[in-house]
Amino acid sequence: MRQKLFESIGGNRKKQISLGAIMLAILLLAVPRLLTLPVADSRTQIYFSHSITEASEAYLSCRLVIGTLGLVEHSQISLRPFGVGVQTEPGQMLDPVYDMAERASDVLVTAIAALTIEEIGYEITKAFTPFLLAILLVAVAALAYCGFGREDLIFRRVVGLTLILICLRIALPVSAMVNQTVHRYFFAARIASAREKIDIFPQHDIAAATSLRLPPMGANPFSDIDGPLQFALQKVSAISRLIATAVSHAASLSQSFVSLCSLYAGEFVIQVLLLPLLTWWVLVRIANAVFDANLPLLIRHRRAEAKVDSPRLGGTGPH
Repeated sequence: MRQKLFESIGGNRKKQISLGAIMLAILLLAVPRLLTLPVADSRTQIYFSHSITEASEAYLSCRLVIGTLGLVEHSQISLRPFGVGVQTEPGQMLDPVYDMAERASDVLVTAIAALTIEEIGYEITKAFTPFLLAILLVAVAALAYCGFGREDLIFRRVVGLTLILICLRIALPVSAMVNQTVHRYFFAARIASAREKIDIFPQHDIAAATSLRLPPMGANPFSDIDGPLQFALQKVSAISRLIATAVSHAASLSQSFVSLCSLYAGEFVIQVLLLPLLTWWVLVRIANAVFDANLPLLIRHRRAEAKVDSPRLGGTGPH
C-alpha cells in the first residue's frame, strides 16, 4: 500500500487526479458537513461540557469551603467584662486546612483552563478544517497537473500538510471519546466521593454566621439592650458551631482536598496531555505507513550546521 498515492500521479492520469482533487475541494466548500464525525463529534461535545461543568462545580464547592474557613479563621471573640478579659481568634488553628483548600482550588482552575483551551482548539479545528483542506486540495491538483511527483519536495510538503490537517481533525474527537471512558470508569466515582466529604458545614449555621440583619431599635436605647446582645450571642454561637465542625472534620477535609488535587492533576496529565499526544502519534504513524508521507511526530528546530572549511585556531594556513 505504500507509495500508491504518489505513484498514481505519473503518466496520463495527472489530469484525472487534478480534476478529482478540484471537485473534492469544491464539494468540501459547498458541503462542509462532509467532514463531520457524527458519533465522535457528539460524544466530544458531551465530554467537554460534562468535564468543564463538573470541574466548575468542584471549584465552587472548594471556594465555598474556603469562604467559610476564612470567616471562621478571621473571627474574633472578645470577652471583656469591666474592662478585663480576653480576645482570641480560635479559627487560626484551621490555617493548614485553609491553605490546602487554596491549593486544591488552584489545581481546579488549571484543569478548567486546560479543558477550555482544548475545547476551543477542537472547535477551531472543526470549523476551519473544510476550508483549509479545500485550499490544500487545490494546491495538490495544481501540482499534479503541472507534473510534480513524489520526488518533488514541494509536492510532498503540500500532501504532508493535508495529511496533518486530517490527523488533527480526527485526533481530538478520538482522544475525547477515550477520555470520556476513562473518566466514567476511574475518576468520576472518586471525585464525587471527595466532593461529598468537603460539604461538611450545615447551611443554617452558615446563614446564621453571615446574616447581617440587625434587631430593630426603639426610642429608648436602655430598653433595647437585649436585642443587640441576643444578636451578638447568636453570631458567637453560629461561629462556634462552624469552628467545632471544621475542627472535628479537619483530617477528612485535608484528605479530601489532597484527593481532589491528585485526581484533577491526573485528569490534566492523562486527558489533556497523554491521550491527545498518543492519539496524534498513532494517526501520524498510520499516515506514514499508508502514504509514505514521512510526517514528523514532533516539530523540532534544526540548528545550522557548522561550515566544514572554517579556519581553525592555531592552524597552519597562509597568513
